[in-house]
Amino acid sequence: NLIFSYRFIYNGRMYNNNGRPEEAIELFERIDEAHRDWSWYYRCGYAHASLACGESYESKHVQKALQLI
Repeated sequence: NLIFSYRFIYNGRMYNNNGRPEEAIELFERIDEAHRDWSWYYRCGYAHASLACGESYESKHVQKALQLI
């Protein structure tokens, strides 16, 4: 549902802004692929990049952030 997708994006953004990227990713992953726009890719990539701080280039979160952003 498109309305739920917007709510998930909004709430995921709030989680990102409050240093809770794991919870943001959990919400972003619940959004159907048909409703994933530029903001989904940016915000989900940002959450993965937040988790990747201090990790090696080969880590799962760095690679996922690069893939999305």
